[in-house]
Amino acid sequence: MTFDFAHILYIGLQVGLSKAETGRLRYGTWKKLYDEYKRAWNMRVKKVGYADNEEQSVLSI
Repeated sequence: MTFDFAHILYIGLQVGLSKAETGRLRYGTWKKLYDEYKRAWNMRVKKVGYADNEEQSVLSI
């Protein structure tokens, strides 16, 4: 598995952390923050909220 450190740093900065704080995060903690960031982004941009683990494709309906 390869890590894109620029992406990790970018998301950390978007969440409101400093560069040093992002560097100290464990990957699991960063991943949890990233998942919440994605959910907040979807709600803000698409104006749609999804229940936990119930994201479905339009084709599956």
